[in-house]
Amino acid sequence: FAAFEKPLEELLQSPESGSYDIIHCCDGRTFRRYSQAQKIGDRIIGRVWSFRAITGQNRAELELRAAYEQLAAAEEELEQKYAEQEKSTVLLRESEEKYRGVFHAGTYPLLLVDCQSLEILDLNAAAVVLYGYGRDEMFRLSLHHLSAETVQINNEIAGRSSEALVHFHRKKSN
Repeated sequence: FAAFEKPLEELLQSPESGSYDIIHCCDGRTFRRYSQAQKIGDRIIGRVWSFRAITGQNRAELELRAAYEQLAAAEEELEQKYAEQEKSTVLLRESEEKYRGVFHAGTYPLLLVDCQSLEILDLNAAAVVLYGYGRDEMFRLSLHHLSAETVQINNEIAGRSSEALVHFHRKKSN
């Protein structure tokens, strides 16, 4: 009752003033209370009280506020994930550039081959020199064209080996 009575005491001490407040009842209902002095001329003859039930509105505002807080938290989480993704993308790009640099600068012949089709996806300059084909020509070949060990390569690939080592090469005949 203290929250209900305090504004009443203030109005008794200052009858000319108006009041506006929200009353939260123990049973969960909420009311908006408005009061102002009723006058005839300059003389106060009473007080007008207005009560409006706003329980539904209050609940809707609370639900809306909670939904907004959830949305803000989700937005913050997405922004954090986006920043992490951006960082990962930069690191991946740097790693890929480093790999490509090592791959292409290598003095040993290196081929990057599709494990299913055995098509050449990438190669370094040492592979071009070893096999005698031009770089563009090499991309039209498969690993079977370059190896004298096709059975061993097929077995290694069937065993899902990440590497298929070619010991006996088949070079371009001039």
